[in-house]
Amino acid sequence: MFCLQDQIYDDQPIILLPRAQELCLIHFYTIHTAPTICRGHDLRIWQVVFPEQAFACDFLLHGLMALTCLHQAALEAKSSGYAPWQWQKYALGYQTRALETFRPALTKITSDNCHAAFGFSVLTKLTALSLLGNTLRDPCESILEMREYVHGIGLIYRQAEEELKSGPFGEIFADLLGEDLSVFWATSSPRDHDGYAQ
Repeated sequence: MFCLQDQIYDDQPIILLPRAQELCLIHFYTIHTAPTICRGHDLRIWQVVFPEQAFACDFLLHGLMALTCLHQAALEAKSSGYAPWQWQKYALGYQTRALETFRPALTKITSDNCHAAFGFSVLTKLTALSLLGNTLRDPCESILEMREYVHGIGLIYRQAEEELKSGPFGEIFADLLGEDLSVFWATSSPRDHDGYAQ
């Protein structure tokens, strides 16, 4: 699976921003990053729901900050023409912190954590997508990794379908394919389900 740490640094300490700069980063996400992800009526989910959910869950908050750091890096690269490694270091730090607390939650998806787990899995896919342009990896490998991320989102969805549909991210599901999302998540093979509780 794609790993931000493998791409940028090996054995580097986790570097996070000071608290005041983290607040600025959340503001930047709301004003600048969210509108680059989505426009129209879904923008409310990205500008309001994601931050609200993130304030109640560390791994989701760290995932949101990782994605925002990568957005900052992309903007700097566009304006200066070089890769801004400092923002990528911060992104790595936040993604690493997020994964440390996400992994235990992923072992038991409940009605209490399913919304944050779903939100984080979506942010992680976006983070991975944003990094694809920074690598010299095999395009086929990248496609397979993206499929794994979609499959992971689907696993969370299948474990808490009703809670997710009626919860804070419910609008996403209604907009995707109407009420029946089984068509979307049915892209995995039967062997993919071995070992997972349904």
